[in-house]
Amino acid sequence: MASNTQLLIDLGNTALKCRLCQQSDLSAKVIDFYLTYADSISWSDQLSEFLRQYKFNQVVIASVAESYVLQSVEQVLDIMDKSISKTVLQTVRQFGQVINGYKQFQQLGVDRWLALLAVRQMLETSAVIIDAGSALKIDLLRQDGLHLGGAILPGLHTSEQRYRQILQRFNFDESQEIDISQPALSTASAIQLGYALHGNFSLDDILDRWMHLLSSPVAIIITGGDRQEVSSQLTRQSKCIDDLVFRGMLIQICSTNETTF
Repeated sequence: MASNTQLLIDLGNTALKCRLCQQSDLSAKVIDFYLTYADSISWSDQLSEFLRQYKFNQVVIASVAESYVLQSVEQVLDIMDKSISKTVLQTVRQFGQVINGYKQFQQLGVDRWLALLAVRQMLETSAVIIDAGSALKIDLLRQDGLHLGGAILPGLHTSEQRYRQILQRFNFDESQEIDISQPALSTASAIQLGYALHGNFSLDDILDRWMHLLSSPVAIIITGGDRQEVSSQLTRQSKCIDDLVFRGMLIQICSTNETTF
């Protein structure tokens, strides 16, 4: 398991996911690995132990984690083999037909951006993308590929305290009034919008308010660890896909304007 094997690493707010795949083909999956940062202070040692079992030619990383997490992963990889090609994906203004709706496009989390790319490759219709993890992230994708923004709410099983810890890196004011009839076009506004919506409106209510912005038919795609539970709460038909970020990573790695280390 050496030639043409890629290691994809998705660094989330609370956990990392790794996938080894061959020849940029997720259907030829080798193995997945999941690790929560809070599980142990030696999580990087656990990652190193796992990775040393395998050989791979390329590493692709998408990260919304705190900087120390990415640095720790980089150190693990460098200790293993500094010669392996390594790429850290970034959010961009446009890729193919997908246009980032944020005015400051870099603010859009790379996980949300990659999910948009993946869904656009899968579908030619409008879509609502829901990432149900430690935070519940909603994004709207118009049929022509324009991202209309979204909202960030606490995850189904994330405490208020933990959610505030996750979001402490962002500058937002929960007391600020915000228009709930429109998806937000900045991360701070998406968080403020999420606070305004959380506890006051169901997910169905939120979608009802925004569906007029999208032309029919509209696909609802749900990813993340709580995807099945979120899907069961919706009255609208939805489809659960567990690897949107990994799919988006393989799409964007074709770009040459990425950060390597």
